[in-house]
Amino acid sequence: MPGKQRSFTKITQITKADSLIREALSLQPVPAIYILEVTNRCDMECTFCLNPKFKPKSQDMTMKLFNKIMRESIKYGAREKIFFTAHKGEPLLNSGIIEMLSLAKKFARKVHLDTNGLSLNPSLSKDIIQTGLDSIAFGLDGACQETYESLRRGSSFKKVVENIKNLVELKNKAKSNIQVIIRVINGVVKRKEISQIKKAWSGIVDTVQETKDDRKIWKNKKIFPCLSPWSIMMINPEGDVYICFMAGDPNRVVGNINKKSIRELWRGSDLNYLRDRHLKNRFENLQLCQNCNYRQSKHSLDFSFL
Repeated sequence: MPGKQRSFTKITQITKADSLIREALSLQPVPAIYILEVTNRCDMECTFCLNPKFKPKSQDMTMKLFNKIMRESIKYGAREKIFFTAHKGEPLLNSGIIEMLSLAKKFARKVHLDTNGLSLNPSLSKDIIQTGLDSIAFGLDGACQETYESLRRGSSFKKVVENIKNLVELKNKAKSNIQVIIRVINGVVKRKEISQIKKAWSGIVDTVQETKDDRKIWKNKKIFPCLSPWSIMMINPEGDVYICFMAGDPNRVVGNINKKSIRELWRGSDLNYLRDRHLKNRFENLQLCQNCNYRQSKHSLDFSFL
């Protein structure tokens, strides 16, 4: 009986996910969420970064390409969220970042920015707040200088902390609703130090979030078809579209925005095959999905963490 109960629970979870996916698929002519790598340049050399593994050539997303993405998306109504990621580069190093953030607010209900915070200054912080950005997350992997600078090489703990506090002060003066978030990687930073970070920033920022180390496989007995293939498109500075936002591998590209429309790529054979595999819960030929920590977590059915 216990075995049957577990099977029933698993079937119920998949059935619920399947109905959500089918509903999302019927409602999404283009992605609801865009994750944009607006640069692959960075001002740090983090020990846990995926960037050195793929060794991309240094490049910023141009305003021409960014405008094309926005124009093609708005044809089908305002998008749910545009996420400026620091996945393989620091967004603030793109000289057009303020213009991009401002335009994104016209095309999406929510706009989020990830940053390491090193290149912030009072003037840039003020400009960011004035764009109407909904949320900004700072990667702060350490409660002290020793831990932080050993993980984020080339950075300055003192400077980043000062930059974050300065942005918070400017936010409060402007009476802005921007959510200020501290993000720390669980698995890179020890549990005790994560607690210290939460305590240190309590009452200063809006929240401290824990994320998982992308390099590790986090096993979970629950099996869900992931909603990412029905909801999210990740685009790099050159316009390449990744098969999944967890990929970041140049060998896992389904096409390029400069050569095909977003709709063509979104409805293309590669992504449709991926969706089919998820609906059938068959990942034997999809190592990326088979070993994915997000597919095996609640995040596969909830992208509010983005």
